[in-house]
Amino acid sequence: MQRLVFLVFFLVILKFLLPPTAFSSTVLLFDYEFGIIRRGLTGSLLNFFWGDSVSRNEVFVAAAAVSLFGLLAVLAVLVRFLFSNLTHLKLALLLVTSFAFSAIVGSTGYLDLVLIGFTCTAILTDPTRMTGVLARCLAAFVGVFVHEIMLPYFAVFLAADIWLARNSGTLASRLRVAFLPLAAALLGFVTLVTTAQIERDELSQWHAYINAKSELEVGVIGGKNNAEKFPEIYEYVVGEKKLSVDPEAMVVQNRSISDNLRVMQKKRQEFGYMGWVIFDGMPLFLMMLWVIHLNMRVLGGGASWADRLAVTSAILAPQSLNIIAFDIVRFGALSVLVGFLLIVSQLRGNEAASDRLHGFLTMPVFIVVLVLNQFVTVTQLNSGTAHQHTVPWVVLKQFEWMP
Repeated sequence: MQRLVFLVFFLVILKFLLPPTAFSSTVLLFDYEFGIIRRGLTGSLLNFFWGDSVSRNEVFVAAAAVSLFGLLAVLAVLVRFLFSNLTHLKLALLLVTSFAFSAIVGSTGYLDLVLIGFTCTAILTDPTRMTGVLARCLAAFVGVFVHEIMLPYFAVFLAADIWLARNSGTLASRLRVAFLPLAAALLGFVTLVTTAQIERDELSQWHAYINAKSELEVGVIGGKNNAEKFPEIYEYVVGEKKLSVDPEAMVVQNRSISDNLRVMQKKRQEFGYMGWVIFDGMPLFLMMLWVIHLNMRVLGGGASWADRLAVTSAILAPQSLNIIAFDIVRFGALSVLVGFLLIVSQLRGNEAASDRLHGFLTMPVFIVVLVLNQFVTVTQLNSGTAHQHTVPWVVLKQFEWMP
């Protein structure tokens, strides 16, 4: 079973780790040339790798490295905590064979994978020791500078992870320590909101700088429609040269929360967005509900309301981003991953939780979940299109039978 987990992990990467989109490639170019900005930390570090300009091959290597960092960190957690007995291995196999995990692998080059890497590396440490708490705080704080979604993605989870581990002492003392990673993420987020904004009079220079930095010829964005959609960027394209970066990524970087709310108000009225909600959102939502149920069973009937609230809040936290952004696949897949990581948090050194998992994750339950996962695929965020030929997206292909 251990060898099977390794094999499936490799096969999922082989199948879904495909070339990145222009959007994720462009975000990797963001750096601190114009001061601290949102999502600029990774690009600033990558500048030591690619220098003043970025070729197609260089950005592909960076995207693969970013993805593998996060994925290998997940594998390290599985090996560290779930390779001890057959029941735990069944849980590990359910994760790596799930369509949610495939969706995460398919987000090649997205900064989400860096955040996953930080989080999984942090939870390899002991949350009952102050060094483990500090590791989680550091991951939460630095993660916000990689991408501000660290706050709902994993800061709540890291707090819940500490809460579940420190199950002795008064409610107030437990809460004070568990809140520290969330406080660290909030500190980083407030810092970004108040200081890390490109001034309007510098936007033109920043757009020109990013485009000049790029030698990418992948996902070249050109044409009249895009010029109308992103005039503030296309204004700086000289002659017949087309942008080789993604204008959408450039605009999104500097949007405020109020801007995102206005965009989403229009997006929810689009037929394409409703398709994502139905074909991507519903399968991931159902998987998330099953993972919440699994967590409740592992917690046991004697669990306190605070334990149940901590677990449920951490799993639901990534879903809050649907209010201001339309990446349904990213948020749903992360909720499922957080759910699996929370089971790891419960199993760590807890024989009673392990026994409850053994009692619930029987062979029939394991086989049902395992098989159903093989027939479902949600939209890939990279260049792949495998989801179009599996449930539920294959329903649209069936319409081609119609005259």
